[in-house]
Amino acid sequence: MQKLSPDAKAREHLERAAASATGRGAETLYGGHEHTLRQTLVALRAGTALAEHPGRSG
Repeated sequence: MQKLSPDAKAREHLERAAASATGRGAETLYGGHEHTLRQTLVALRAGTALAEHPGRSG
């Protein structure tokens, strides 16, 4: 199993955000014994915003 540093991933995506026309970088990270834990890392360049994401009803 490959281990990763959240700080290193954050730095990587901040660099991607700085170079991106959209001003953002993101990746879904999977963890836990069965890879059931899912987290999304989002990095934004200064002055960049994300639009509100509509929720699901159900």
